[in-house]
Amino acid sequence: MKKTIILSIIVLLTVFTYSNSECSLIMNLEGHSSGIDNISYSPDGKYLLSRSYDNSIKIWLVEDGNCIRTFKGNYVLFSPDGKYLAIGNDNTIKLFSIEDFHYIRKLKVCSNLRSFTFSHNSKLIGTSNYGLKAIELWRVENGSLFRTITTKHYTFRFSPDDKLLETLSLRKDNIKLWSVEDGSCMKTFNISDIHSLGSARFISNGKYLASIIIGDRSGYFYSKYYSMTIWSLEDGNCIRTINLGNNTNDIYNFKFSPDEEFFAFTRSGRNNIKLWSVNDGRCIKKIQGYPDEVGPNGGISSICFSPDGTYIAIGSSDVSTIKIWGIHKEVISNLISKLQSINLKYYYQQMNEIDPLFKRKGEFETQEDYNDRIKLAEIEKLKIENLYEEKMQKERRQIKEKLKNMLDKIYPPEIVSKPRLGRYDADKEIYKIDINNKVYEFKVLRDIAKNFKDKFSKYKITMQKKYHLTNNYELKTEIINIKLEKDDGTVCNIFEKVN
Repeated sequence: MKKTIILSIIVLLTVFTYSNSECSLIMNLEGHSSGIDNISYSPDGKYLLSRSYDNSIKIWLVEDGNCIRTFKGNYVLFSPDGKYLAIGNDNTIKLFSIEDFHYIRKLKVCSNLRSFTFSHNSKLIGTSNYGLKAIELWRVENGSLFRTITTKHYTFRFSPDDKLLETLSLRKDNIKLWSVEDGSCMKTFNISDIHSLGSARFISNGKYLASIIIGDRSGYFYSKYYSMTIWSLEDGNCIRTINLGNNTNDIYNFKFSPDEEFFAFTRSGRNNIKLWSVNDGRCIKKIQGYPDEVGPNGGISSICFSPDGTYIAIGSSDVSTIKIWGIHKEVISNLISKLQSINLKYYYQQMNEIDPLFKRKGEFETQEDYNDRIKLAEIEKLKIENLYEEKMQKERRQIKEKLKNMLDKIYPPEIVSKPRLGRYDADKEIYKIDINNKVYEFKVLRDIAKNFKDKFSKYKITMQKKYHLTNNYELKTEIINIKLEKDDGTVCNIFEKVN
């Protein structure tokens, strides 16, 4: 007789809820002998690099946290195309292969190199030349000089299409956009006299520029107020401002997540970072990276999101340990929040286009003309509503697909802790098993029931759940299978839900 175990069960749904506790500390990376001043992930998320004040550069395997290579250097970057590890010293940048970290070639760039960055296509490297008061762009292929842009701005980055270069002045209080092709200044964003700039970066595939704005309030108590301002590159107008609060400590390490759903920052001398949602402009999590009593003089010096946006790595100028935090629950919660607000978002957008069509009858408009205009407005209204319905459904599908992929990735089958086996019912051939304080009925054939009971404590039970959204966008769980692994390694499908 074929020995099988069948579970007969009615599966109950349980609401999935989120904890307000701190994000999960995934891993500590230890090996440097001094504080950290730079960390970043490789484009594929396989490696994490770190640069320490002890002048060492370490490459960590993210999968297990092991350090696999150590270099010496002052500045280090992964190229966006995933081909190179670039290490800068004095007036040279050495390129290594990311595949096996063998040396490829050396680029001679500006003297007294202090920083550099890759273009997004990894064909150019930009460096700040303090002596010439210029930014120099070098060809990665052969190290030749491609373009010199004369500017007193030394903080810069490439636009996503690599056609523009954004430069930032922290003292002259303006942002300039330069043409990479001919070096001309294309646009200037000026900040008012009572404000200054903290940092800036391109977002939304180069359509907008996001910047940290600092306002000074002088009085008996000196304080600063901060905001994130988003500028349209098309017309230079400010389209959105998110208030970040008052504080005397400056904002440092302002970073967006890869999908630009979140941004994170720390304040000078602080050992915590704050995670904000771009969708609704609220602070959703404070991550205490290091205890406040540890390294009070420097604080967090580097923040980096993983390529998939579900982890944050942080380094401290005072502490040699790198910490990696998981923000999966915050990502999932943010996706659900977007789904919940999507109807309202598109309603207001379409109303802004529809309302002007139905303006009141004009003073010099006949009734016949007015009636004809309203008829045409009704036709146009239907077109607009259909267009926005298509946009809404498309975005909803994209969010749901992203949510599904996220849930499948971060919630694998879980091992059931301390399942309890009840008394066997020989008449019904059923065992009752308590799993996570819920009782399930298992049908076990009578001729193997005793052996099953004797060895039950050695068996490993895993439970896999399926997560889905209700019509009200609540995230619920449903058990789809339970597997039992015997002491000899054989696995039985105790229960499997058929869709």
